[in-house]
Amino acid sequence: MNEPQLNQPVFIIGCQRSGTTLLNLMLDSHPNVHGVDEMHFNAGHMREYMFGSAYRPCVCFKLPTATHTVQELKTFPGVKILWALRDPRQVVASMLKLSLHLEDTPIHWIEHPIGGVREIDNCWALLADTDDEALQELVRQRDTYARDPERRHTREAHVHSAALCWRLKQAILPLYESQSIDIRVVRYENIVERSEDEAARILDFLGLPWDDSVLNHHRLHDGQSVGRTDNTRAIDTNSLTLWTQTLSEDDLAIIHGVCNTAANPLGYDLA
Repeated sequence: MNEPQLNQPVFIIGCQRSGTTLLNLMLDSHPNVHGVDEMHFNAGHMREYMFGSAYRPCVCFKLPTATHTVQELKTFPGVKILWALRDPRQVVASMLKLSLHLEDTPIHWIEHPIGGVREIDNCWALLADTDDEALQELVRQRDTYARDPERRHTREAHVHSAALCWRLKQAILPLYESQSIDIRVVRYENIVERSEDEAARILDFLGLPWDDSVLNHHRLHDGQSVGRTDNTRAIDTNSLTLWTQTLSEDDLAIIHGVCNTAANPLGYDLA
């Protein structure tokens, strides 16, 4: 009896608010790709994802929440990783606008137990043995905010936690690279400023033929994705500098202090 055909697994991971949804919408528009958004992902359906004809020949999982699961993701045969990267200032600005509900109460994403709190805790559980004293101090500062009833809900605490989420995610990236996993960093800025060139490089990395549909996701999707992303919005550069309208000098100083040692080598000048 013939073995069932294995679908090509692709995981979009990295930090939330870094273009993971846009990247998934683009790839899901390709006729050879079936995108699975985190809202619809069901771990119990993994065999169907990997062998089901509905997901053939390539199934793409948008799961930034799985970024810390290095050892698990590397076990997928032929797995390819797309690592979403974006300027930490815009990531923080976007996180600060996002909220989730706990029962009937809206809570800032960065404070929500299944939002920023879970992301930071999961990442730190993976990185806790690090000898990076600066990173350890940043986590201790976050814990100090969390224990202080007068400071835990302040703008300062929110900015610090959002920046820390970005910083911890980037600290995980070398762990993937050290595992010889087939990984490609995808910068949000490249997607929106050089869309066709970047899309062509991504498809080449995935071994997929070019198809114009990846640049027309807004004509093929409707509704909203997680994080209130408008699926009908065409690729544009409008979000590149929105942070300048919402972040104060104090906010920027916090982001610089938390992120700069990682941001600068990645090509983001936070000065």
